[in-house]
Amino acid sequence: MVVKGEKVLTKIADSFKELANCVNSPTLRLEVGQFVSACRAMVPLIIYLGMPYKFAVMEFSAKVDALVEGSKPIDTLEDLIDHDIEHKCAKVSCSNSRNLVRVKRSIDMLKVVFEQILN
Repeated sequence: MVVKGEKVLTKIADSFKELANCVNSPTLRLEVGQFVSACRAMVPLIIYLGMPYKFAVMEFSAKVDALVEGSKPIDTLEDLIDHDIEHKCAKVSCSNSRNLVRVKRSIDMLKVVFEQILN
């Protein structure tokens, strides 16, 4: 849970620890809302990178928002992917699965950027 005035990095770390606990639990159930919440916690960090990353902020936020909108009747990421596969739209450009892949790639890119900053 996010506390008012909490630092950005602490908020991100806590959000992703919760995700890790879900992924590492015996009952793998990663809720869309929980994943989206962790992703939204990252937006201020991307904004801190400045103007060169403005497009990345807009793209990342748009994909996260699209996940929220497209997954309203769906609870988990697994169900979201299964739904797209069943409806043969997993490879369609604006499907939830594609948005999920783009969000994951954005997170991976940010990981690399911050690893380079720390080195």
